[in-house]
Amino acid sequence: MIEFPPIIRIEPSSRCNLKCIHCPVGLGNIKGTDMSMDLFQKIFDELLLKQKSIKVIVLYHGGEPFLNKHITSMLYKSKQLNVKVKINSNGTIMNKEIINGIINSGLDEIEFSIDGTSPQENDYIRSGCNYNKVIANIKSLCNEKANRNSPVPKISIVNGQFWTNEYDNKLAVPKILQTEFEDYDINFRSYYIQRWPDLKVEKFTIYKHQPISCMHIYNSITIRADGIVVPCCYDLTSKCILGNINTDSISSIWHNKLYQELRNSIETGINKSELCKVCFNSYLIQEKEEKEFK
Repeated sequence: MIEFPPIIRIEPSSRCNLKCIHCPVGLGNIKGTDMSMDLFQKIFDELLLKQKSIKVIVLYHGGEPFLNKHITSMLYKSKQLNVKVKINSNGTIMNKEIINGIINSGLDEIEFSIDGTSPQENDYIRSGCNYNKVIANIKSLCNEKANRNSPVPKISIVNGQFWTNEYDNKLAVPKILQTEFEDYDINFRSYYIQRWPDLKVEKFTIYKHQPISCMHIYNSITIRADGIVVPCCYDLTSKCILGNINTDSISSIWHNKLYQELRNSIETGINKSELCKVCFNSYLIQEKEEKEFK
């Protein structure tokens, strides 16, 4: 058992300005909230004490992180821990101030989500999104990074696609994205849009496989914007609450009875968590995340 989680996931905001048709946040009537700077400071103070145990901080969970007015301060503070820091965004509200904050903070990586294989499909899947605006915003960040000759952040586009006929593990990056960014330093990753464990909408079930060993509960902790701790990045609606940072420390929650019972139930195959029972996601995604930041 790891004494302290090497991957810390912190949600700056559980609010989102999009209504993606495959997302529990977008499909639900979730008002959401922003993490206060006081709560972030409480988390930071403990992370500072455990600095040597941490490898990665991910400032993202279910909402759009740049909706939080304190996000730039959170980026700066996270980088003070001298660990790799990553953030995910829908790219819709990027502006000059945000771009300057991203580069000035020393953020290691930012991922932008663009779904489907065409602008029209993206704007349908990611309801409320404007494909052309997102593309322009990403290019603005790329240009500013190049103008400053800055090695960071690594800029990636993650492209979700719906499964149609049969599973293909060599899912291609849409040609339109490759063409849009052929003159830019951009990394691409395409994947099948998944069935979120707490989303009971079967028509969006893309592919299924047998559940396999979960590494999230051993390697990472996920802290929501309101301070609630959930087992992994797939619990977007706090279905499985393991503690609250407002009242307890990360370390005490990591070792508490609820966490131990969850780990034991998964190890024995007698899973008591309704969330985990319907999870078809593997440990491979998190394993990839760990390898990228070593």
